[in-house]
Amino acid sequence: MSFLALVERILEAIKPAVRHYGFYLYEVVKDDGARTTLRRVGDAGGNPDLPGMIDKLYGAHGITCVSTEASQVLVGFEGGNPARPFVAFYVPTNPVSMLIDADETIQIATTPASGLHGPGGGVKQVYVGSKDRHKVARKDDPVYTGELQFVPGAGSMQIIQRYHDGTTRPIGTLVGSSLVFTPDLSSFGVALLDGHVAGGSELFSSE
Repeated sequence: MSFLALVERILEAIKPAVRHYGFYLYEVVKDDGARTTLRRVGDAGGNPDLPGMIDKLYGAHGITCVSTEASQVLVGFEGGNPARPFVAFYVPTNPVSMLIDADETIQIATTPASGLHGPGGGVKQVYVGSKDRHKVARKDDPVYTGELQFVPGAGSMQIIQRYHDGTTRPIGTLVGSSLVFTPDLSSFGVALLDGHVAGGSELFSSE
């Protein structure tokens, strides 16, 4: 062995092992929810290659997701050891799927006693969907379906539904002993009475 090779061996033995104490940017190649395969994004931080599937950690118990391909994550290393990587943070993007689970209760929000939330006030809301949301009627919530008005005429009786906002809809006309439904002549005596949630569901809205 040459003197130079011997010196290199000695230096290799005494120098401290490389440690990675920061978080490093990687891109998802494959993801099964519990583990993921990643590729490096740049080399500015000296981030090492990560062969095989890497464990994923989440910000809370009971939350898992399947990341989309090419979405980005930040990887940390337990004790700085490059042989013990884990996914620590997720760069904001929608996953393929997400699971929230618990042994007893999963709760979304609380109903403020005063109807206000936060120092700036305002009504707390939980939205399902992103547009055209309507109040959700829960079991035993009061639902106002309007009023049925019977308007007499010459030899007939018109039946009209009046909604909570004051608009009206003709349901049918009683002529003699016959009831003619308007506008759906094929309803066979069934009229749809549209409703409005009158109270108790101000927290939730659904698309």
